[in-house]
Amino acid sequence: ETVSSLRQLLDAPQPKPIFGICLGHQLLALALGASTYKMKYGNRGHNQPCVHEDSRRCFITAQNHGFAVQAGSLPPGWLPLFTNANDASNEGLVHQSKPFFSVQFHPEHCAGPTDLEGLFDVFVEAARDLRDGQGSARTVRERLQEWLTYSKAPTGDSEAARPRKVLILGSGGLSIGQAGEFDYSGSQAIKALKEENIQTVLINPNIATVQTSKGLADKVYFLPITPEYVTQVIRNERPDGVLLTFGGQTALNCGVELTKAGVLERYRVRVLGTPVASIEMTEDRKVFVEKMEEIGEHVAPSEAAASLEQAQAAAERLGYPVLVRSAYALGGLGSGFANNREELVALVSQAFTHTSQVLVDKSLKGWKEIEYEVVRDAYNNCITVCNMENLDPLGIHTGESIVVAPSQTLNDTEYFMLRRTAIKVVQHLGIVGECNIQFALNPESEQYYIIEVNARLSRSSALASKATGYPLAYVAAKLALGIPLPLLRNSVTNSTTASFEPSLDYCVVKIPRWDLSKFVRVSTKIGSSMKSVGEVMAIGRNFEEAFQKALRMVDENCVGFDHTVKPVSDMVSAGAGCAILGGEVPTCLIDVHVHLREPGGTHKEDFASGTAAALAGGVTMVCAMPNTSPAVTDATSFALAQKVRSCCQPGAPIPSCKSHGGLTSMAGSHPWWAHIRGGLTSMVGSHPWWAHCPWWAHIHGGLTAHGRLTSMVGSLSTVGSHPWWARCPRWAHIHGGLTSVVGSHPWRAHIHGGLKSMVGSLPMVGSLPMVGSHPWWAHIHGGLAVHSGLVAGGRTGPTAAPTASCRAAG
Repeated sequence: ETVSSLRQLLDAPQPKPIFGICLGHQLLALALGASTYKMKYGNRGHNQPCVHEDSRRCFITAQNHGFAVQAGSLPPGWLPLFTNANDASNEGLVHQSKPFFSVQFHPEHCAGPTDLEGLFDVFVEAARDLRDGQGSARTVRERLQEWLTYSKAPTGDSEAARPRKVLILGSGGLSIGQAGEFDYSGSQAIKALKEENIQTVLINPNIATVQTSKGLADKVYFLPITPEYVTQVIRNERPDGVLLTFGGQTALNCGVELTKAGVLERYRVRVLGTPVASIEMTEDRKVFVEKMEEIGEHVAPSEAAASLEQAQAAAERLGYPVLVRSAYALGGLGSGFANNREELVALVSQAFTHTSQVLVDKSLKGWKEIEYEVVRDAYNNCITVCNMENLDPLGIHTGESIVVAPSQTLNDTEYFMLRRTAIKVVQHLGIVGECNIQFALNPESEQYYIIEVNARLSRSSALASKATGYPLAYVAAKLALGIPLPLLRNSVTNSTTASFEPSLDYCVVKIPRWDLSKFVRVSTKIGSSMKSVGEVMAIGRNFEEAFQKALRMVDENCVGFDHTVKPVSDMVSAGAGCAILGGEVPTCLIDVHVHLREPGGTHKEDFASGTAAALAGGVTMVCAMPNTSPAVTDATSFALAQKVRSCCQPGAPIPSCKSHGGLTSMAGSHPWWAHIRGGLTSMVGSHPWWAHCPWWAHIHGGLTAHGRLTSMVGSLSTVGSHPWWARCPRWAHIHGGLTSVVGSHPWRAHIHGGLKSMVGSLPMVGSLPMVGSHPWWAHIHGGLAVHSGLVAGGRTGPTAAPTASCRAAG
């Protein structure tokens, strides 16, 4: 009955516009006399690429069907409108002259792409023209052709226009913000060009890269990527084209300078991929803002300044706080937030040492930062390959932040809103190849700003390639040669098209790595300027699994989240003036070791001031020492320890055993113990205080031999018979930076320096000489598992029989 009704409408003398969708498409085909068939698997999901037959452009669509129309059974006057780029099944029909058309996919996209939303506009226009008596003005096919055809697409023979020799500007020297990710991009580009039988010439001064390996590029110049050296190579090699977007910001800046100097035009070298004009649109903030206004998109309120006075005026207009950034800079170099005029002057003065233009942006701290990796070809086919979200809010450089793919907090509306904007922006700028666009999204609404567009492959591009399996650099190099995206094959299947958007059923987490040990005065705070020198990537079935894997890869000593950690109240008990650890280290610990200091400051934080500041700041537990299974303290125990310490300062009376929670005497002449355990002021003396300190066994986590000894000191014979020295890694690490913990005897700071005698005249462990002629202290940090019986620790070969003093030393 439905098919019969459709036939009557199709045969009407003055036909009304008909638009069929999904089942409507198949019903329309049956009504006009075509046939359908059952597909082997069907097409389901929101990632089906469909090619418009007249313009040859490819669009991503949402589908859910198991039958298809047989394109060969169409009667005269009917033509295929869309074809599936993967299985070549029919995806749409259109009449040559009448207002009839249909599509197999869903342009209403309740939860899918909006690429072909305009089909409804075409239908409404045709109905409106019929109502107004203009039914013969234009056919539906002509309207669709006009809307979907890209007028600036390359014409002529693309094979004839293909270059024979291409110059590639490589990754350059390793630096923060520019390292292995651009080596990856350049290597992929060389591979793609060689597949097309194009000769490759590479400029890269870094010999420690894959792209400079023998057998990859046809010719390699180990020269700096500067206009002068590149000009000499161009003069010598005479390439037909040059790739600028595969070597990071250095190569991009160099290419722009060569274009402005007229070098490329003089030697007839064509820039492949993204035109220089598009690159300049993304790099020049003022031009970029104007281009975004042309398409109704908004950039975060920002002004460009060429002098300190202009920057100050811009900040006053925008209102503090503001973000200061360098134009044409790599890795957020010279950027930062200014809360007042003084901070602004310092940041701008520093930025002008790197660039001639400074960008002053209104602060959007706290907003979500979202990234999309976008691929576009010269025929205006455009897809988003990967969507990523920064774990840290806006204000932290992407290279400093934990990044998650796909995004975890966006709903479907937000995702496709930003996707639609990304495609619109990239198409308007005319980028050819791969680019990265960053958004700031208000977490309380759907308000968003475009932060910036990188018209090149970036760190995020390498991450997206690994996370999705989509070879972004390889595809971008092919597109730079003028090859349409739908004609490229999926590198995994080798049969389906590369014009698709990967759908991830897993989660990827990237965590940066820092190596700042060589730089004493560098700030350890992350911000808008990048300091990380590498990153790790983990893949898991969900966010928690991937995050845990990434944390464990960042550092071999990091175990990540531990489900066995107990609540703090179950783990810590106070006694004897200090807290003891009765289980694993709680997750709320903070270590305020003496190494910590304010960035740029000269005063080291000591245990007392650091602990007081941490507890005042809301931290519940504080480590007493680093690199051990440490004792911890809380506010109550710390207050008691401070009271004990104040009583035991030189010249103060020795407190009674009551104030020590059971200790008989504390020999206040040696105050260094107070700096280590926060309450006990002397380790030795002639009184058996060891017996009253059961916490000693708990501090080291696995010691049980002397945990309840009735007498631990006396003549110290127990030290020899109980190998607790060997099981106390604290001794090996306790000296990590303390300049003087024994009064005027800085032996702890130099314990690993090869001292033959550690104590001198200080009777540190009773009257027993702990070192004497046995230099085991000098080797204790070298990896010894047991010290008992060794004559000379760390040495190989036969050892002499242990002497009494050796056994005593353990």
